[in-house]
Amino acid sequence: MAPDPTSALRQADGLVPHAERPADRVAEAERALRAALEEVNTLDAQVDDLSARLEAFARAHDEALRGGYHSLELAERLVRKLRWLRDAVARLTAALDAPPPRPEKKKPAQKRRSRPAAPPSFEEEEEEPTAEEDLEEPPPPEQEDEARALKRLLRRLARVLHPDLAQSDEERARLHHLMTEVNAAYDRADRTALEVMAEKVGAGEPLGPLTEEDRLGHLRKRTGVLEQAARSLRAEMDRLRATDTYRLLEEAEQRKAAGSDYLAETAKELAQEEKEALADAWARLRAVEQAARALSARREQRMKALTRKGRTGASLRAFDPVLESPLVRRGAARLERKAATSAARELARELEARLETQPWDVALTLLAYFCELAGGPPESLETPDDWRARYDALRQRWPQAPTLEALLAQLPPHLELGLREQDQGKGAVHFGVQLRGADLLPGVTIALEHAPLAALARDALRLLGPRERCSACGETSESQHVLRTRGLDELHALVCPRCFAVHKRYFLFSRSDGLEALNPQALKLGLLQEAVVKLSGASIAFQLLEEERARLTAADLSRRLHDCYFAAYKVPVPPEAVQLFSGAKELRGMDPIPPRPLTAKLDRRAGMKERAALELLRSRIERRFRPD
Repeated sequence: MAPDPTSALRQADGLVPHAERPADRVAEAERALRAALEEVNTLDAQVDDLSARLEAFARAHDEALRGGYHSLELAERLVRKLRWLRDAVARLTAALDAPPPRPEKKKPAQKRRSRPAAPPSFEEEEEEPTAEEDLEEPPPPEQEDEARALKRLLRRLARVLHPDLAQSDEERARLHHLMTEVNAAYDRADRTALEVMAEKVGAGEPLGPLTEEDRLGHLRKRTGVLEQAARSLRAEMDRLRATDTYRLLEEAEQRKAAGSDYLAETAKELAQEEKEALADAWARLRAVEQAARALSARREQRMKALTRKGRTGASLRAFDPVLESPLVRRGAARLERKAATSAARELARELEARLETQPWDVALTLLAYFCELAGGPPESLETPDDWRARYDALRQRWPQAPTLEALLAQLPPHLELGLREQDQGKGAVHFGVQLRGADLLPGVTIALEHAPLAALARDALRLLGPRERCSACGETSESQHVLRTRGLDELHALVCPRCFAVHKRYFLFSRSDGLEALNPQALKLGLLQEAVVKLSGASIAFQLLEEERARLTAADLSRRLHDCYFAAYKVPVPPEAVQLFSGAKELRGMDPIPPRPLTAKLDRRAGMKERAALELLRSRIERRFRPD
């Protein structure tokens, strides 16, 4: 059979099947390595690009929406707190009719076995790797610069194969030959040859001629490493695409393509959600306030019922769920002087500092302070709407001030929304903004010595009177409480702050509460001033608003003394018989009133001496509400 000419030609030209030629397999392995390296570089660039985009978007998202999300969270937290308070007040109301709990028997305390502490762990110091260990390090990242990688391999091999390390001439000749091969591979930039030699030296294998099989095995190993890196990069890409940030980025890019701005629209949506949450909180605030009123009324009924039973001989039940509840704190007891604690002094310093940066916090603190000093809230602070009206009147001077709802969502640390039992024995429970503890009230008192803060306190106190229209001047404003007179008698009045006309005069038959209890504060802050007249040694004071006191004349004060005493109690002393003296000088007509006390004298037209007039006034004041 004749030989196949094609076969002979292939043998002559050295054309053997691809699988039988190691050089072709090496070339194919090198192509696979380059493809894997290109894929890794592409994936790495994609991961870096996506990470940078996500980071930039997250930063822009945080800058644009951080405040909105924070405000919304505060509003939702306020809603949750008010819901909890409403349920707690309901449970407290139900507990008023429940039988008192039986005291639990104390069980003997069991000794707890203490577990031995874990022995301390000590970290061993890391030793520097030897030259052989250095050669066993994993291959460097494929993204490393080729020239740098070649130089690194050359240095690693030189540390082991340099002829100067030889102990004999034979060893020096062998190492010289090996270093010659290393330098030759470095000169032709044969990274594969250098890496194979490094692996063999690191494994303790003898260095021989570099075969195609060695190259092929090393290339496949590098390709496997790169394929593993590609899988890791694809997993990282999938992880990034599964994040909420990527989802939001995609939505932002879609909206941008449609001509809208995701961040701006989301900011508006957050603002609307916050507005709705604050409206919900305000409705819940009203509900809690009404529930507190119901609790207070139910407690008063219960205490009255127990009092009636006590008169018939029945024993009074000592258990009071309101006093026992940690939900209700005790209010500040009036006429009880306590030293300021370190926390109170710290609050004083904080209020002075906040007056410069957040004066609305100080304004709300002052309203809470006056409300607690009043024993019970004044009529102007009884409901949440009353609080908002007074706070809004104060915050008009600060354009950046938040609304009351927003401020309630981010109260300063010294304030809280809570319940307070102020008048023990009366059953009254109050709900609203209050200091976290009664021990902090002296801190506000100390802060009021700071002149700018005292000025704000005067403005807040002016707003606590009932708002009404003056029949004299026609202006609508908050009426101011004054003691029309005190000393021999105590007559209260509400006056117009504009024309000083008296809207209402009245007596109190019990301890002053509410607006009347704040009269000492008004005097201390300078909102009210007094003119004092002495009649036969007895001091009689007349309170006036600051502006009215500046205009007061001798005729005005003489008329006030006559109207409040001689005319009111029908003492037969004509107005013209009343004379006022400052020292030895008689004051008449339009003479201004000095700050020191004056002396009142009666001339002969009175028909009696000052002493007799004083005794007659005292007797009639004592019998003023008795039937004739």
